[in-house]
Amino acid sequence: MTVPLDGSAHAERALRYAIQFERIVPVELMLLHVAESEVIAPAEAYLEAMAAAVRPHVRSVSIHVEQGEPASAIVAHAELHEVVLVVMSAHGHTGIRRVILGSVTREVISVRSVAVLAVV
Repeated sequence: MTVPLDGSAHAERALRYAIQFERIVPVELMLLHVAESEVIAPAEAYLEAMAAAVRPHVRSVSIHVEQGEPASAIVAHAELHEVVLVVMSAHGHTGIRRVILGSVTREVISVRSVAVLAVV
C-alpha cells in the first residue's frame, strides 16, 4: 500500500486511513514523495520522520522518493511495486496549489490499473 505525501496536512491525514487498512490487510506501507526537482534530501528526511511516527502502528514501512510529474510517478510506483491500494488525499495545499494537487488525485484515480482510496 502506498501513501503519497507532499508535506501538506491533507496528505498526512491519509496516513490514519492507511494505518487502519494495514491492520486489516497486512501489507507493507510505502510512503512516497514525488520530487519535481533533483533535490531529494529534504524529501527523504521528511519521509523518514513520517515513517518514524507510523512505525509503532504498522508491521512494515518503507520510504520512496521518485522524480517527475506527480500523477505519472505515483502510478508508475504503484505498478512497479504491485501496490494493492494507493491511499491519498483528495486535496492538497490551499489556493491554486490545491487545484493542482486535486488534479493529481483525479489523474491517479482515472488509471484503471491502480486502486485508490481518496481521503477528504
